[in-house]
Amino acid sequence: MFVGAWLDREGVETNNAVANSTLSIFISELFGRVNLAEGLLTTYGPEITRFLSINPSVFHTQARKILIDTFETLKLRDVKTIFDEIHQPDRRALDEVVFDALGLTPGEREAVYEAVVDLVRARLEKAKSLQGRSPDSTE
Repeated sequence: MFVGAWLDREGVETNNAVANSTLSIFISELFGRVNLAEGLLTTYGPEITRFLSINPSVFHTQARKILIDTFETLKLRDVKTIFDEIHQPDRRALDEVVFDALGLTPGEREAVYEAVVDLVRARLEKAKSLQGRSPDSTE
């Protein structure tokens, strides 16, 4: 789960909800740092400053309420692997609000899910292929 210290104090809940959308997971996969064992992805200041974000003002009042309420529900359960997470109704409801704000078509929405799964799978497979190699291996 992502949580941020936002400069815009009025948009904290909205920003935290958006930061936990599948779109933000996608962005994290693109800009995150893979430098720990087993393909663990980390994000620090240099990576986070490159993240794309949605201005909370693009969400009208009702969409903002749905976004925040859905995130509150999502926070109450255990997070699953991304392969299962993207099929969860509460995850899809959160993403729907974000995707609506961006004007994504149904095909583009599914492409985001597919891209996230592909990026995570590739990162994990690469880490698995590197396990057992010596640090100075040239393979």
